[in-house]
Amino acid sequence: MATKSSGESSKRILIVEDEKLVREYLVSLLIRHGYQVLETADAENAVSTFLLQKGEVDLVFTDMNLPGRTGIQLMDEIRTFEPHVPFVIGSADP
Repeated sequence: MATKSSGESSKRILIVEDEKLVREYLVSLLIRHGYQVLETADAENAVSTFLLQKGEVDLVFTDMNLPGRTGIQLMDEIRTFEPHVPFVIGSADP
């Protein structure tokens, strides 16, 4: 998973979103605002991507409803490795 960046910020955000168009929009928006962005479509890859970054992820932005897991479950799992990483959990579902 490559880091995408406009090169302006040292803040790194991990986007976890299974809907490709939503993920691409979020990545594009954050890059335009100068953030480094990592992206993945599911929770399993999110955990491995997070661990590969060795504490360099400043925020995880995740969908609530992911294949096989919820955003809350993902947060709980990642926080076993890094308890204070901030999360934003959202959903387009009513």
